[in-house]
Amino acid sequence: MSAPAQNNPAITPWYYQPSKFAIADITRGQTTTITIIPATTGGTTVNPNYVVGQKVRIQMSFGYGMRQIDNQEAIVLSVPSVNTVEINIDSSAYNAFITSPVYSTTPSQIIAIGDINSGETNGSGPSSTVTYIPGSFRDISS
Repeated sequence: MSAPAQNNPAITPWYYQPSKFAIADITRGQTTTITIIPATTGGTTVNPNYVVGQKVRIQMSFGYGMRQIDNQEAIVLSVPSVNTVEINIDSSAYNAFITSPVYSTTPSQIIAIGDINSGETNGSGPSSTVTYIPGSFRDISS
């Protein structure tokens, strides 16, 4: 038996928090600061919703430079503004980020990784301590 369509919507990016976001700029340093482009879905602007301690992955498209950071995982250290996150990657020796590449059509992205895990962390029975994996993709569709 399946759920009615209104209770079981199709999996779409805007039903998940936090979503992936395009990168507008990256400031290199002992920690890396990423400026994010807010997403637009269904005519609504969705601001980044990352939190301190959250795990993220950077996907750097060809043409944007800074290939050294591609596919690296990091932890969000701070959220200085609504569209900016500071992560724990030392990028001081990396190539510069190119904000307007000549030949790339796929934007570079920052993506939350992990899962919300409300289960026990061991097999010894019920525990009052619940460990959550810092990260992503809480389904908010229902």
